Amino acid sequence: AFLAGQVTQAIRKFCQSADSKLGVKHFQKFDGIDEAGKYNNSDKVKDYLLPFAQRAWADLSDPAGTVMPFNHDCYVKIWSMERPVIAADYILLDEAQDTAPVMLSILQQQTHALLILVGDDNQQIYEWRGAINAMTAFPGAPRKLLSQSFRFGQTVADVANSVLAGLEEPTDLVIQGLPSIPTRVCPVAEPRCYLYRTNAGAIGKLMSAIDEGKRSHLIGGTGEVVAFCRAALDLQYLWGRQCK
Repeated sequence: AFLAGQVTQAIRKFCQSADSKLGVKHFQKFDGIDEAGKYNNSDKVKDYLLPFAQRAWADLSDPAGTVMPFNHDCYVKIWSMERPVIAADYILLDEAQDTAPVMLSILQQQTHALLILVGDDNQQIYEWRGAINAMTAFPGAPRKLLSQSFRFGQTVADVANSVLAGLEEPTDLVIQGLPSIPTRVCPVAEPRCYLYRTNAGAIGKLMSAIDEGKRSHLIGGTGEVVAFCRAALDLQYLWGRQCK
């Protein structure tokens, strides 16, 4: 099962890459089977698994394939290898700071169209799964900053600018608020909304609010939490039936 998973991951990495051929470089290194600083055994495992990955990809890229599950990564990769031409004069890529290399290769093939990339270098969060900053691929392109917000006034913008000023990598972005929106930043005795970075923090606050007799709601990105709670209820129900 572990080796089969490595084959699946290698295919996923290949699909997200700009490469035209599946190879051993798309497998991750296998730690714990070599001396420090060496990967002889790891390379042997990659060589052993490569034919299996090639057979799996052959099934995936075959319209009559029946073995491997077909997903979004697969059809995008197959489409890119056909060197598609997008029938448009202007092509806009949003969230360009987190672009799969395969998608960038498709865009670079559209030499007939004007490419417009929209993104924020400071919000690159999917590098861990192979995403790259597509904007760096066009160093000579004209650059415009979208600094005017239509969601808040200048008081909030000033707080945002103080955060931007503290970034490790300097930015020349200066946020401007909308003068017609009155906003203020100040302590609130009884907050009506709390923001949390993790589900654990949000659930902890939700449970404490319930203990205090307050009506509370959990909003945004709650799918995993709801699924976990439902699974716990199902488990309690099944356990209760067995005990009877």
